[in-house]
Amino acid sequence: MKQDITRDYITDCFRYYACVKAGRAKPETDAELADIAAAGDTLSELAHSGKRYIADAIRAVYMVDPHKPLHTKSIALRVRRFAITEGHADERTVYRWLMDGRKLCAKKRNLRE
Repeated sequence: MKQDITRDYITDCFRYYACVKAGRAKPETDAELADIAAAGDTLSELAHSGKRYIADAIRAVYMVDPHKPLHTKSIALRVRRFAITEGHADERTVYRWLMDGRKLCAKKRNLRE
């Protein structure tokens, strides 16, 4: 599998954002506030720039039950479900959308150029 050093961090960033929005968590540190701001800005920018499909994929894959731990293959199953039912795209395309969203969020969080 291809390594993406920020993949896990940004995935957790989106999941934490969903927990905060659902009222299940409360940010306590500056880093947590920066994570929430980066995730929110990313979703907002995607929605307003005509790339709502990427924001929808992020919500469908990363933000489902964010308070529960991820199990083996849960991301793959969510990608498959989104690709078939909502995305009208193949799985590889959905993974590419998720990667684009993670890169944008990492840039907003100043983790990657």
